[in-house]
Amino acid sequence: MFSMKEAKDLTLAMARQLVENPEAVEVDSSTTGSATVMLLKVAKQDLGRVIGKNGRTIDAIRVILSTIAAKSRHQIVFDVREAASNERAGSRSLRPVHAHTGS
Repeated sequence: MFSMKEAKDLTLAMARQLVENPEAVEVDSSTTGSATVMLLKVAKQDLGRVIGKNGRTIDAIRVILSTIAAKSRHQIVFDVREAASNERAGSRSLRPVHAHTGS
C-alpha cells in the first residue's frame, strides 16, 4: 500500500519529467485525518506542460493519485499552481481525485 509520502514523491518525479525547469518543481502536502491536500508548484512557463492539452496531463496525474488514494482508503485533493506566485495566479481549481464513501 502506498503512503501519502510515496504519492507525493511520485507526483514530484512525474512533474519533473514533464517540465523544462525541473528544479522549480515543488510538491507541498498536508494531511488531516483521511484527506491529503497536494499542491504542485511549477515555473510559469511549465504550467501548460503539466496541465496538458485540454487538461489531459493533469487529469492523468489525478487518475494515478486516485488509484493510490482508493487503495489507501484516503482522499487526495490535488492542485497545480505557478511557483512563487500569489494564491490565484496560474491555478486550476481544487478538486478531490478520490472521495472514499466508507463501508
